Amino acid sequence: MPPRLNLIILLCLHSLLCLACASTPRTQEDLFRLRVGDIARKDNDISVALDAIVDTARDEVIAPHTLVDQLLGSRLVLIGEQHTGAEFHAVQLRVLELLQAAGVPLLIGMEMFPAASQLVLDRWTDGSLEESEFLAESDWYRVWGYHWGYYREILLFARAHGIRVIGLNARPTSEPGVDETATVEADLESDDHRALLRAFFGTDSPVHGGLSSEQFEQLFSAQSRRDATMAQHAADALDPLASHTMVVLAGTGHVLYGLGIARQLPDAYRRSTLTIVPVPVNDDEAIVSASVADFIWGIPESPYPTYPELGVLTVRTRDGLHVIYIEPDSPAEAAGLETGDVLTDIGETSLTEKSELARVFAGTRWGDVVTIGLMRDNEHRELAVALRR
Repeated sequence: MPPRLNLIILLCLHSLLCLACASTPRTQEDLFRLRVGDIARKDNDISVALDAIVDTARDEVIAPHTLVDQLLGSRLVLIGEQHTGAEFHAVQLRVLELLQAAGVPLLIGMEMFPAASQLVLDRWTDGSLEESEFLAESDWYRVWGYHWGYYREILLFARAHGIRVIGLNARPTSEPGVDETATVEADLESDDHRALLRAFFGTDSPVHGGLSSEQFEQLFSAQSRRDATMAQHAADALDPLASHTMVVLAGTGHVLYGLGIARQLPDAYRRSTLTIVPVPVNDDEAIVSASVADFIWGIPESPYPTYPELGVLTVRTRDGLHVIYIEPDSPAEAAGLETGDVLTDIGETSLTEKSELARVFAGTRWGDVVTIGLMRDNEHRELAVALRR
């Protein structure tokens, strides 16, 4: 593989963190039963049932109103998610509803927006923007790229109740190799965090397996600095609001075991932070380490994303959108796409940015058929892709 493409792939690995948090039993065991994190809990396993909430410090099943009682007084509540998992977002919305009903002054911090989007987010919250205007002005499909439908109810809830939404992430860039977080100060001394990343990035993966020690350390540093960036933005927003609680919505990789955002917070905030991780339950129960989070919420396992997606990971190169990974059993695989293909168009839309692909798919439904143009072996081809689960 050419060195430059290898570097680009390394820089894009962050986007796979939550995709790596799949719901297969082996992956669940790898990610949710690591002996890392809180010393008092990491060697204890707990059982989680579907729709049950477990207080992991006490190994006790609690009701939603008890969860709210436990969260009262916390400055930050971090809730992990799989970005294309509707059940994860349902838990996030439920926690927000419970806290708002309890009269807790709230902020919502979101990994999905950069801090530079704050003026647009404020205009959304105060009702100045319609949905279509908000999606355009926030540049949603370039900044984040996942289907708006996953987050729509949460953002509508924030606007309905006047809850300020805070962008936590760094400014996105379309230039490979440029990272705004590169100079951010971060704690890079956690071997537990390294162990977590290794569980995400297993050596048997065709995309992110076989990283050299140097490449892995680059990845670890980049992930830690991204966590530190979000932690700092959260703290900055909370500093002038002593009575507020911020509910942070972020990928599970930023929340698990308290090793991501929580570890990078200033001490005063870290001591007043609680974490919630929804865990897919595929049988009667799931067995997880008690150090996974302060609270575990059992959710149904779903083998499919709610909204159609092609099932590829691409990087933008001089030639176009270069396919570097194809998800097994995806529409892309079924249609015959191959790694190394360069996507050039979909329907009548030319593809030069990943955001263009995301925008087109936002208008599709399962069962549709789309035509994708691509270059393979210096020859232009067209493939009909059936969007079937």
